[in-house]
Amino acid sequence: MLAKIYGHFANISVQIVTISNINLHCQIWKRFFTKTPTKRIIFIAACDARHNDIMWWMHEHVPIDHEMLQYSLNSVVLLGNVSMADWLITIDATWDIDPIFHEVAASGRLNVVEWLVQHGQLLRFIDVVSAAAENGHFDIIRWAVENHMKFNDIGTQPNANIPSRIGSCIHRAAMDGHKDIAEYLHSLEKSSE
Repeated sequence: MLAKIYGHFANISVQIVTISNINLHCQIWKRFFTKTPTKRIIFIAACDARHNDIMWWMHEHVPIDHEMLQYSLNSVVLLGNVSMADWLITIDATWDIDPIFHEVAASGRLNVVEWLVQHGQLLRFIDVVSAAAENGHFDIIRWAVENHMKFNDIGTQPNANIPSRIGSCIHRAAMDGHKDIAEYLHSLEKSSE
């Protein structure tokens, strides 16, 4: 019975998070929720719904474990919410083992790709170009080519060549109907030979 009640209230609380009624949520939280699974559900729901105020309140009033912070950091980065990601880093959130840059590049969020590079998430050039080519994000490809020295798989020489491994990226772009990207990458491949 208790599990049913907690499950029921967890659903109500997640709904409150969704509509962002912070005062009502705080009252319910203080009265009913002390268990970690429920806490995690609500924190993650707030994160996924971009309710920074609820995440901040929970951090101030409820112990948040490392796993929740780690998930939240990855989640807000994938959502493109870099201001919240900056805040999570200041409260000691760390990166998940699985890199998220492929998903970010595939989503077309150039500002987030740049943010990841600035925050030490050194992206592999070929992964960024591959994800962007497959999904038609020419701006990300152009940025990656112009800033290729920031990537950890190319080398540190000022005139390091773009890797010749972009053949698979050309193929993916062409298969998905991104002719302009395929032609651009082909010209890069030719110039690096």
